[in-house]
Amino acid sequence: MRVLATNKGIRLLLHVDEELPEWIRVDGSRLNQILFNLLGNAIKFTEQGTVSLLATLSPEKTDILDLAVVDTGIGIDEEHLQRIFESFTQADGGITRRYGGTGLGLTISLRLAERMGGTIRVESQRGVGSSFHLQLPLRKAAPVINMQGLTIQQAAQANQKSTLHSLQILVAEDSDDNQMLLQAYFKRLPHVLTFVFNGAEALKRYQEADNGFDLLLMDVQMPVMDGYTATRLIRQWERERGLSAVPIIALTAHAFEEEEERSRQAGCNYFLTKPVSKKVILELVKRFEFVKGETDSVTNE
Repeated sequence: MRVLATNKGIRLLLHVDEELPEWIRVDGSRLNQILFNLLGNAIKFTEQGTVSLLATLSPEKTDILDLAVVDTGIGIDEEHLQRIFESFTQADGGITRRYGGTGLGLTISLRLAERMGGTIRVESQRGVGSSFHLQLPLRKAAPVINMQGLTIQQAAQANQKSTLHSLQILVAEDSDDNQMLLQAYFKRLPHVLTFVFNGAEALKRYQEADNGFDLLLMDVQMPVMDGYTATRLIRQWERERGLSAVPIIALTAHAFEEEEERSRQAGCNYFLTKPVSKKVILELVKRFEFVKGETDSVTNE
């Protein structure tokens, strides 16, 4: 998220209390999604100052992890605090027009927190800033070691040294912030990203590509044509011409099983919940780097 904050001239700070254990047991993908939602909103509604992520023990209970996202942004009126986690709740029309809304992000974040046995509470003052506290059960854990005797960090460093194969990736995403985030994720990799803003553009660009694409990242909620419709039309176009199906990764804010099933029925191969973490998406893309490398080897021989 640092690239989004830096582009707005905002300082993004992190503080981890020394009393916290080095390793904890937690649902990493759900935790990532909640923190990305909270940090994304904090950056969106802050014009100057700081956005901080503070990891501490809860002052009320030492077996509770408190992750606080604190900003110096516009804040929230008292009358709106009670409804802020309701679907599509906005502060007021003027703020929505200027900053854009929070959409389903806070609602989904609260549901995910509750599924993890925790909750989210908010404190805010209009014109001063807000602090959202994600509180989860604190479960200590030992370092995770793989079959080669490496920790997660050591294995990741080893993987980065392996040979990478350049992929042509088509990204259908209507949010400028999300496009910027993906560009930052892939900045040090050899892949070429082509961005479009809706499903109709994705379909047209895919059909007109001279050398084709190795992978599609498809946001499912876009104007003009949504990602599900675009995926179905792409699959139909491939079948009519006897082409191999390009891998399509669905990107959606809905982290629920029915949404995953809907994406598969449309023709998507994989399903990722937004905001997508760098670790998750790069690990998935790495599978296609391997396939690309195998294909290139066969072609060269």
